[in-house]
Amino acid sequence: MSEPDLDASSAPSPRLRAAGFVCAAIGALLAGGATMLTWIQPSIRDLPPELTPTYLGVDLPDGLVVLGLAVVIVIAVLVSRAGSTGRGRQGPAVVVIVASFIVIGVSGAAVVTAASRFEPTVVDDALAIVAPDGATPQQRSDVEALVEVQVGAGPWLALAGGVLALAGGIMTLAWASAASPASDPKLEPDGSTD
Repeated sequence: MSEPDLDASSAPSPRLRAAGFVCAAIGALLAGGATMLTWIQPSIRDLPPELTPTYLGVDLPDGLVVLGLAVVIVIAVLVSRAGSTGRGRQGPAVVVIVASFIVIGVSGAAVVTAASRFEPTVVDDALAIVAPDGATPQQRSDVEALVEVQVGAGPWLALAGGVLALAGGIMTLAWASAASPASDPKLEPDGSTD
């Protein structure tokens, strides 16, 4: 294989750059938008849904973390596009990858731990209405049997956005790595360097 062929094969792909940008940007928008949706929907049997609270992502620490990280991802992917050096592009791409992993972890944890985190709160709120002077253990047990916690669409959409942003960050890092010049100077046939 000739030397020009080697240079052409190592050149960064503009399609990879565009795909990484689009995936990371859309993933960040999905994750950020998911914080405006329902994350936790508790219900108490035989009680109208209007009387039970609905928790949006922005009502929860988890959702606020995801929203903040979505903003970080958008800024980092824009900085990676504007960077003029290899390191100036790779650094923001790594930030996108790390932030995406955290979005995946936080939204995944919200899905897995929803029942254990919110059932006691809903039970306490219901008992404060039913028995304001203090509930007996039997009353608590009865109310616990009626409470059910469901996960809304929010954390699932945030999880999907995190995965998409992660893929975009990996593509952006691959593009930035291919775009960065080699650290060793090339020797010309006459022994000089580029």
